[in-house]
Amino acid sequence: VGFHKMDISARLRAQAARMKVYDAPDLQRRALEIISPAQVKALGAKALDAGSADESTGAVSYRHLSARDRELRALMQWFKEDFFQWVDTVKCERCKGDTEHGGAAVPTEEHRRYGADRVEVHKCKTCKHPSLFPRYNDPGKLLETRRGRCGEWANCFCLLCIAHGFETRYVLDFTDHVWVECFSEALDRWVHLDCCENAWDSPLMYERGWGKKLSYVFSITKGHITDTIWRYSKDVKGTQSRRTTCSDAQLILQLEGLNRELRNIVPDSNPEETDRRLLREMCSFLSDVKEVSAAELLGRQSGSEAWRRQRGEIGSGNG
Repeated sequence: VGFHKMDISARLRAQAARMKVYDAPDLQRRALEIISPAQVKALGAKALDAGSADESTGAVSYRHLSARDRELRALMQWFKEDFFQWVDTVKCERCKGDTEHGGAAVPTEEHRRYGADRVEVHKCKTCKHPSLFPRYNDPGKLLETRRGRCGEWANCFCLLCIAHGFETRYVLDFTDHVWVECFSEALDRWVHLDCCENAWDSPLMYERGWGKKLSYVFSITKGHITDTIWRYSKDVKGTQSRRTTCSDAQLILQLEGLNRELRNIVPDSNPEETDRRLLREMCSFLSDVKEVSAAELLGRQSGSEAWRRQRGEIGSGNG
């Protein structure tokens, strides 16, 4: 895993603190100016009327969803198809030609202002001009740039979900991926959404489709952190063998301590409901025998084939 148990606590604490950024009124206003609630509602209705759900991109089609869940599903499809752009390498700033990775640059003050502590250099294959790709971590900046890889995608999509009133958790996979979950009132549970893949409620896609060897997965709000590995992995023996950073007992104690801290900072307005959901969620991990869907057997779709192969995420069904 490569993490010390204290690193786990620090990383989770930092992400929980970051979740408060999405509550900024000005940031939410900017998000709603890009796509309004009325537009999202119209997209949901249009998708249902057109019967445009594709079973290969999600475990549940539009026609089986509540009106509110259809809107959420449609918001993700819009985000994937019309708003955000995946970046393998940027186009050359000078000649618009193709580039290749050429190392890293020192972030400028402007880059750091928007959370870009890493800046990639992409060198033009034709004119050799170096173009910069700052890895921005500011969701407001991402509303402007509208591009990135999974970190930028999940960050910006999380903002849009929260701005549109969906209860949202940021999901951190310690094997280098991120996505979100939103709470469905109709289903009375948290639903997995990976906007990079336009994947709805397909939690086993990483293990069964991509071939990832998962270890630690956490779902995070500003007020609570939940260990949700058993939503995303059914390979109990293999996954447990990789959870070596600390014992399960130590991890439980760490999470209890972190959640006490968070409750002191962000008081829970409805602790009984939070506890009810948590108990139901934990029970589902123990009893869920959900059949693997066709969508969950697909390899990763986002990113170049070479990049996906290098990460070992192309799956057995892709080439």
